Amino acid sequence: MIVTEAGTTGHGETEAGPVFDTRSLADAIKVECRLLRELRDVLKRQGKGIVHDDLEAIDETIVAAHRVMHTLGEARRRRRALLGFLAPTEDTRLDELDAALGPHMTSRLVSARARLHYEAQRVAREIEINCQLLSAALDREDRFIRGLCAAISTGYRCSSREVIAAQSGVSIDPLA
Repeated sequence: MIVTEAGTTGHGETEAGPVFDTRSLADAIKVECRLLRELRDVLKRQGKGIVHDDLEAIDETIVAAHRVMHTLGEARRRRRALLGFLAPTEDTRLDELDAALGPHMTSRLVSARARLHYEAQRVAREIEINCQLLSAALDREDRFIRGLCAAISTGYRCSSREVIAAQSGVSIDPLA
């Protein structure tokens, strides 16, 4: 039996048997939304760490992201278990919820599902930004290493000025 917004006997059962409350599913989706917001905040901190070459911040955000993603996985498993009560399988996608619930679909579920989609898009955008930042940082490091290698290949007697000159193509030697 599905209960949409009405109450139950207080023990999750009615005379007809166990009750699935759609509020529980909406609440489970809201927990996922909160976790996605946390993940987005971690990714923003990570992006700042990348920009400022702050290895400690990057390391901390990697650990934090893993923690949030683990918790997010648990929240998704809970949602899937709840979906197993009302759909043919627990693998029912959220965009199939209207068909699965039919007239029992609530505005609360519609709102929670839309918010989850929105938060997931925001996380995807932060990941895209961080990938671009990482790519730019790797390019900078690659240019530096190439400059260092070019300076070393000309002889082991090189100064930091020669490395910078090889990297940038501009000599900063006042005697040159």
